[in-house]
Parts: sequence; C-alpha cells; structure tokens
Amino acid sequence: MQTVVKQLSELTRNPKNIRKHSDKQIEEYIRSVQMFGQTRPMVVDENGLILAGNGLYDALTRMGVETADCYVFDNLTPSQKDKLMLADNKVFELGISDLDTIEEVVRGLGDDLDVPGYDDHVLELITATVAEATRAVTEYGKIEPASEPERQEKPIQASYGETAEQAQAKGEIPYAPAEQKVEQTPTGVEERYIVCPHCGEKICL
Repeated sequence: MQTVVKQLSELTRNPKNIRKHSDKQIEEYIRSVQMFGQTRPMVVDENGLILAGNGLYDALTRMGVETADCYVFDNLTPSQKDKLMLADNKVFELGISDLDTIEEVVRGLGDDLDVPGYDDHVLELITATVAEATRAVTEYGKIEPASEPERQEKPIQASYGETAEQAQAKGEIPYAPAEQKVEQTPTGVEERYIVCPHCGEKICL
C-alpha cells in the first residue's frame, strides 16, 4: 500500500471516533511532530473520512499544517471501516510496557529527557533509587511555608490518608501523599506502582 499526500482540508474527522483526545495529548502530539515530523500515516477512506489518526489530524490542524501522509482504503464496506477503527484503538491497548527496557533506554538518554508524551520528572524517577523516588514523590503537592505566609506559624503537614478538609479543620497544611498500589497485569504478573499526586502519572516501582 502506498502513502499518499493529501490536503487536510480534504479530510473529515470521524464522528464515530471512539478515542477522546485531551488537550494534553494534542499538545504532546504537536511536540512529537515538531521533533520528528509525521512518523505514521493517517488511514482514510475514499471520501477522506479518517479511520485512524483523528488525534494526529487535530494536532496538525492546530499547527496550521496543510498536508499529511495518508493510507487510502477505497474498497471497504461501512462495517469494515468501523471494525478497522475499533481494532486500531483496541489492539494497541493490549500491549504491556517492558519496564526494564524502558529504564535501560531512559538511562541511555542521560540528561536529555525531553520526550513527547512523558513528564521529564517522571523519567527522572524511573532511573532514581527507591529512596530518591520516594523522597521526590512525597514532595509533590506540599505547600511550602513561604508560599502560605498566613500559615507559617503552624507548618504541619497532613497525616497520610487524611483528607484536605480534615487537615484544614485542624489548621494543618494539607498535601496529597502518593499511595502505593498493586494490581495484576493481563499476564498475571504483579505490578507495584504509585500514582503521582502532582501530575497523575502512574509510576511503576
């Protein structure tokens, strides 16, 4: 199948697209395109309806780009088009990240941790020691006394598991602690992780 360059004005965003794209994701798409260019073609039908690549379309449109590389399917039934869209979104979700390889790759990047889709602080935590990671994560969400002068007379942090309302009722300074969690992956492997209260990123331990 050949890649065809098409005008974005000729393409139509799929109203049945099952994937919702947040502003954050579109921003990361834009960062990726700016850094590497368009790395994969969009998939469209003979009428320019996007079957795969709606998020990329949104990013390119926001960037003011006029053209994009596309695969054109002109022999699919309406049912096959819907199935292609469903499969494109679901099959990707079935993959499991190889955390050891990710750590190896991140270590190889050294200090250059500007990677679209990742928070550089999260990448730093991947290669940090357990003590460094614990210290860094528990610092997220704390309110420093200097930023809350009216509370400097009692700079006490909220207890682990205590709600912000409970802490405020006692005059304490609340922050969101990082909670460790354990869950089973689809392959039955136990995965231990924490959810960063600063950015919501899932950080595997």
